[in-house]
Amino acid sequence: MSFCQKQKRWIVATYWFFVLLAIPIWWKTTEIYRAKLPLKLMDKWAKGQMCNIQFDIPVIIDITHNSNNIKMIEKLKQIISTKQEKNIIKLHIKSIDNIFTNRIMLSNYMKKKNIKSVSMNIYRNRTLFIDYHPHIFPKLPKIISETLLDIFSLQEKYINFYLKATESRHKSLELDNNTYTKVVKYSSTFDIVFSLVNGDEKNVVSFWDIKKAEVYFRPLLRQLSALSEFNVESQIHFCSELTFNPYKSKQGNMFQISIDQFPEFVNFAEWNLETTFSSHKIINFLVYVPPRNIQPLFLKDLHDNLITTNSFLVPQWGSIIIHNQNHTDIDISHLNITQLQPIFHIFISNFLSLLGTPSLPSYISIEPLPVLNAWRLDGLYRQRITENIISASETLGSLARLAQRIHNMVIPDQVQQDVSKTIDYLKKTCQSLNDSKFSNALNYSRIAVNSAEKAFFDPSMVSMLYFPDEHKYGVYLPLFGPLFFPLVIPLLREFSNFLKSWKTKRNEKKEPRHTE
Repeated sequence: MSFCQKQKRWIVATYWFFVLLAIPIWWKTTEIYRAKLPLKLMDKWAKGQMCNIQFDIPVIIDITHNSNNIKMIEKLKQIISTKQEKNIIKLHIKSIDNIFTNRIMLSNYMKKKNIKSVSMNIYRNRTLFIDYHPHIFPKLPKIISETLLDIFSLQEKYINFYLKATESRHKSLELDNNTYTKVVKYSSTFDIVFSLVNGDEKNVVSFWDIKKAEVYFRPLLRQLSALSEFNVESQIHFCSELTFNPYKSKQGNMFQISIDQFPEFVNFAEWNLETTFSSHKIINFLVYVPPRNIQPLFLKDLHDNLITTNSFLVPQWGSIIIHNQNHTDIDISHLNITQLQPIFHIFISNFLSLLGTPSLPSYISIEPLPVLNAWRLDGLYRQRITENIISASETLGSLARLAQRIHNMVIPDQVQQDVSKTIDYLKKTCQSLNDSKFSNALNYSRIAVNSAEKAFFDPSMVSMLYFPDEHKYGVYLPLFGPLFFPLVIPLLREFSNFLKSWKTKRNEKKEPRHTE
């Protein structure tokens, strides 16, 4: 081999040495960082395999202890145990103690003379008072058990709906229930917006005592502060016309809107109802003042009857009420507190419906209490705990699937920390449920939901999604293609020369030597 050939071979080898040395450096410096996530554990949470949701609720029977009453309580326990065998909410009947919980006080003194058999009243806190006539004492276990199961039945159905909805997403089941789908989804903060919308430019309501009316809402919002934070805003709009024409009644003395037209009522395209650029979920309460030429305007239900409240709910959005002006008033441009009071009573009722607040059986009398009594508030807590556990778990599952499918997605350490935090607080939530510490469970579930959403919507994860593999090939091929061509051709040529040289040497060794 000549000196020039050796020199050429060393030059080619040197070039390829630096290329091979640079490849791992380039690979390491351009790789996408992906923090390790517990994908299998996240998937198990999403499938509901890590937490058995169950609410154990003690119910205290406050009654004089004697042999008959003890037998009655034992029979009540048997009935309750049999009927709630598959329930998520488990009632545990106990004798009187100092626990501040659901309590039933029984009395046969019949203080109310007009009661012939049994009377049920809620006066304060979590106590249900039952006055009964002595002759129905043998029926008390059945009456009390049916009452208790009625009280908790709506909560049971709500929780089951969400659990089955989760199951349907995994097993392709179809599930639809307007009662539950209208409920606004959980948010750590809600913006409540009261809007006064005038449908005309004439005879408008330009002032309303909204600050005074908010007093009706404040006590309720204080009660709900453990669930979410609520911000209250208000606004007035003018010249907000309907997209359709209401029809006249047969008598010709009023205008009407059928239930089929409810979805078209709010003109989202032209009514600018957004007050802020907040990322919080908004619950709208809208008072609509129709133009004078279509007043009075009333809403009709599915059975073609007038709706007494003249209002309707928009699922997961808010509530709308139509206010017809009394043109005999001295000042029709002002909605005073007297006129707003019945409107706000309707809004409060609709607000509780949007939150999914369970109601109590109609046969239980409720004496003047705070807007939301403890029985209903506790039920709302239980529903939100369930919803939060499911929401946080499903978010973990979605993030796990996303991380497995999109390989060029960055997973920063912060996301890993948020996922770990979510799992920790989900475990704490489930442990608090087992210990019947529902306030702690609610707080932990809120933290779990917020951490899960923070992890899923981390903005740094989507940065590399704008540079898929096809984009990389389009950049690297024009850049490195011309560089590799002069490197590959000499390498192939030198490899070919090496093979020829090797074959020549091998043939020389095989040739026999001639003796002289």
